[in-house]
Amino acid sequence: MTPLCQGGVRAGHSKAIPGLGEKGDRTTSSSQFVDFTGDRVVTSLTQCAEQVRGLIDAWNITGEKSLWFRGHSDFTWGLTPGLHRWPKGAYHERELVRDFAIHSPRFLDHAPASGLGRLAVMQHYGMPTRLLDWTESYLVALWFAVEGPGHGGDAALWAMRPAYLNRETLGEHSIPPEGDSRLRDHVLPDPETRIRTVRASRPAAFRPVRTSARIVAQRGTFTVHGADQRPLDVILEELHGTATKGMQAAKLRIPADSRHEILTELRFAGITDSTVFPELSGISREIFRRYVG
Repeated sequence: MTPLCQGGVRAGHSKAIPGLGEKGDRTTSSSQFVDFTGDRVVTSLTQCAEQVRGLIDAWNITGEKSLWFRGHSDFTWGLTPGLHRWPKGAYHERELVRDFAIHSPRFLDHAPASGLGRLAVMQHYGMPTRLLDWTESYLVALWFAVEGPGHGGDAALWAMRPAYLNRETLGEHSIPPEGDSRLRDHVLPDPETRIRTVRASRPAAFRPVRTSARIVAQRGTFTVHGADQRPLDVILEELHGTATKGMQAAKLRIPADSRHEILTELRFAGITDSTVFPELSGISREIFRRYVG
């Protein structure tokens, strides 16, 4: 496929949606497509803005409609939640949630208001969960993509229309808050029931309560996996092939030799360790990066 906004073709015009109608793009409308090939390339902040603008135009995003982003320092990684990267992770979620609930209260100013809220707090403090972090800011996602070493290879910037996922998962074209009753099947029952799997099969997108400075600074959002442990990108491609109206998702490639320059541009744009992590750990990393690297 030809990258959006390259080759002199402006996104939103008749030639600006590359590859539609090719393999993997079975839709009823040219505004719905899934492209995880990495043919869309980002080498600078300017080009990133052009690519995002191209997706906004191609997907007919207007008003308050949401577009979420996620950065990966390794292009080869799929959208797999931390808990599902461990062979016995999902099986022991019941114990992880139970024990965190036992030990965490003395460290928290407020108890989580919902089951998904508890997962969000667990994720915040480093516990692998069924959640995937997303952000409403492509600059924040881009920072996460390029700030790490990435094993010397290309990085990735993911983009997704969360409402399209929820249309197939929840039956509604909307993004509920974390305590919404429509998400109850994505939460394990009380640990005393000894049930180890959630009732929902497919992932869903939701908006967390923004109780921490970090999640506010990162404009954070989440998807939560159901019982299906396959990576979200695999599930999105499958849904795109079966859903009446398709999906809207893309994966942009960030070449390895562009990572440092993009990180420098982000610093001048005010996206740094301390703005993404507005706490002492972020300030410490930013000071060290400034003088040492």
